[in-house]
Order: sequence, then C-alpha cells, then structure tokens
Amino acid sequence: MNIRYFLRDKIRKKIKRYLEIFCATSFLIFLPTGISADNIDATYKYSWGENTGRMNWATTPGSVEKGVTVYSECLTGYIWGENHGWMSVGDTGCAGGDCCQSGTAKGYENDTNNTDDDGDGVADDWGVNNDGAGNLSGYAWGENTGWISFKDTVGSNFQVTISSTSTFEGYAWGEGVGWISMNCANDSSCGTLEYKVITSWSSGNQAPVVSTVVLNGGTDITLIENTTKAVSAIGAVSDGNGYADISSVQGRIYRSGVGSACTLDNDNCYEDASCALSNCSGNSCDYTCDFNVQFYAEPTDSGAYGSENWLAWVKVTDSQSSEDTDISAGVELNTLQSLNITTPISYGTVAVGENSTGDHTATATNTGNAAIDVQISGAVMSCTTRGSVPVGSQEYALASFNYGAGTDLTGSPVDWNLDLAKPDSGTPTVTDATYWQIGMPAGVEGTCNGTNTFTSRSAL
Repeated sequence: MNIRYFLRDKIRKKIKRYLEIFCATSFLIFLPTGISADNIDATYKYSWGENTGRMNWATTPGSVEKGVTVYSECLTGYIWGENHGWMSVGDTGCAGGDCCQSGTAKGYENDTNNTDDDGDGVADDWGVNNDGAGNLSGYAWGENTGWISFKDTVGSNFQVTISSTSTFEGYAWGEGVGWISMNCANDSSCGTLEYKVITSWSSGNQAPVVSTVVLNGGTDITLIENTTKAVSAIGAVSDGNGYADISSVQGRIYRSGVGSACTLDNDNCYEDASCALSNCSGNSCDYTCDFNVQFYAEPTDSGAYGSENWLAWVKVTDSQSSEDTDISAGVELNTLQSLNITTPISYGTVAVGENSTGDHTATATNTGNAAIDVQISGAVMSCTTRGSVPVGSQEYALASFNYGAGTDLTGSPVDWNLDLAKPDSGTPTVTDATYWQIGMPAGVEGTCNGTNTFTSRSAL
C-alpha cells in the first residue's frame, strides 16, 4: 500500500473540518512589519518538499525578520516556500510575538470551534505546538498550501521533532503539497541535496545568560540631599529555551568593598528582588533593576572608600533553577556636602540699647553623605521705620550664653566647627543646635530683618 495515499486518507476528514470553518472568510496571511527575530540558524534554515521546493524558515525580506521562532510551548512566525509563498506556523500578534505564552493553557488550541478556550484572547484553532521536549504537533497554514500537519492525528505515522542537538527531524504533511522533509538525513539525500533546519532552542534545559549590566548609564552617581536618588541597572538576559523560560531577574548595587553577597544596608547595599523585564523577543529580554539610594550612602570618590567604587550585580534564573550572574563596570558615588538650617532666628522684641535674653536657636542638620562643618557670615539688618543693625551686633555660640560672651558675626565667611557627623542607616538624622543673641543699637526703629548664611564645608 502506498503510504502517502494511506496517510492522506487518514487526515483528510480533519483537514476538511478545518477548511469548513475558514471557508466563510478569506484566510489571508498579511505579514506584519514588526515580527520578532527568529531563532533559526542562519545557514541551516531549509526544509524540502518535492512539490514545495526549498522552504526558508529564517527569511528576512526587506531586512525585516519574519522567520520562525521556536518556544518551549509553540512555534511562531512564517516559512517562505519558493513555489507556494508564505506559510504561518503560529500567531505573532501578541506581545513579544509569542501568543502561545498567554492564557491558562500554553500552546495553540488546534480545535474546530472558532472560540477562545484557553483565555489567551485568540480563537487559535491552528498553530504548531511544542510539548517542551521537541515533539511538535498542530497545523501550519498557507494560502497556497492549505493546512500542513506536523503530527499524524489519527495514528503515529509521521511527526516533526526537534532532536537533542536542536535539529528538526521527520516529515510534515499537507494535502495540497504532500510530504515536507525537515532533514536530508530522512531520505539519505544529503550527498546530493543538502538541507536541514536547526534552531538555537533546545529540548534540554539551557542555562540563562546575563548578557550586559550597566549601572547608572555608566556615569557617576550624584545623590540628592535629604531624600533618595533613583538609580537603575539595565541590560539584557537570554535563554536558549526561549525568553518565557526566564523566571526572574534579581539585582543589587553595592560599594565594592562589601561584595555582591552583602547584607542589605542603606549605607552600601541595595537590592531589587524582582527586576522588570521588557522588549522580550525570541530568546532574550531587556531588564531594569531600580534602587532608591539614600542621601547618606557611602561615597567612593574620596575619603575612607576612595579606592573603591559602586557596582551592579545581576542574577537571572530560569524555570529549572539554572542561574547566571554578571557584574557591571564600576562607577563612583560622589560626596555630597549639604545641610539644612531651621529658619528664622527670632530675637523677639528688644529695646534700643538693650540686648536679647533667653535662647534663640537655629538647628543645623547634615543632609549629605559626609561629615561636615560650616562657614558662617551675615549681612546688615534693615529696619522698617528707620536705621539698620550692623552685622557685628549679632553673636553666636554652640551653647546657651549671654550677650557679650559669644562670637561676633562677620560679613565674610568664617569657619565654625559644628562637627556634624556623616549620617548613616543607624543615625540618619544628625543635627546640632546653634545659639544666637543680639544687641540693639541706638537710632533704629521698627522690625529689623537680615540674612545669616550657613555654608557646608568639609570637616575641620
């Protein structure tokens, strides 16, 4: 008995059922312009049929990728036949071109009810599925070829498989085009007609790979006083089993001296336990790990850690718990000298020729990531009715005092040793109180106002 006619008869009824569903509409394949890149080998990309001729699984018309992508659950994309034109193995209209990854059941339904049974938003009554071990099934479609079956549905006479070496094997069958061979080894024709299809997807688990890691765009980190600074590590990860096999990406940034296994600490070690994936296509995804770095994080441009830098460490994990890690190039985290002063200094009502009494304070807060002192200066105070108050009429000290016992304010900056230590995760708020008095000269009247200037400087 001729096996071709035998198999043709066995699948004819099923193919006819499919044709009945689609005959009411013109099922044309319109090639999208943004299909994701395939994972078919650039050299070994051809199958062969006596009636179809060569069929290209990795074609790039107009430099646009339209080839086939193999996933652990399905195939997507298009095959080009030199005699019959385009054939689609699965939908490419979903995010990342991988429609078989959405829904409650992975893969295409390949039934005949023209409804969305698996919740993926598509009534996918066709498409080529992969059972994860490289055993393919389901139907491809071409306007000029009709349905092409990748597995005998009423017996076990043919099936297309992907071997452990990522090579397609076996035959597909189309009632309109006959047998399609995936590999010249099927009929021992490799000596005269060399063809095969190879993919980077593997039926065995392939460990994921961290391709790139870039911290803060490769530039030094400049913090923001008294708040957090958004810092990111970005790059790409890949998995030979398809991007859907990537289960998680984790990131850390840290001062190099504490290492990537550091204990989380706002001084020197931050973590994003679930970095965001984007632009997933074929075997790869981009990722972004976000960190909110405190204003007091330890600087590396100078000081105690001047010989170190900050690094980003990224780990990718797949569904089989295989992992890969990589570390970025180092960047500096810059020193931030900054302080905040409570205002205003209020002396209350002081009679002409008298001195202020009681405590009049201004609190200095270190809002940077380094120990600091200050420089202090002032300006003449103008009075609303008449006269002005000279700069030297104000005095200051680090403790409560009576007028005459403090240091006279000057118009030029003078160093003042406030000894404001570097804030850290244990003591994020570092403050010091400053005390002020004023002597009111003759010849002034009204409300008198002026400006005293505190400027941060490196610790004395």
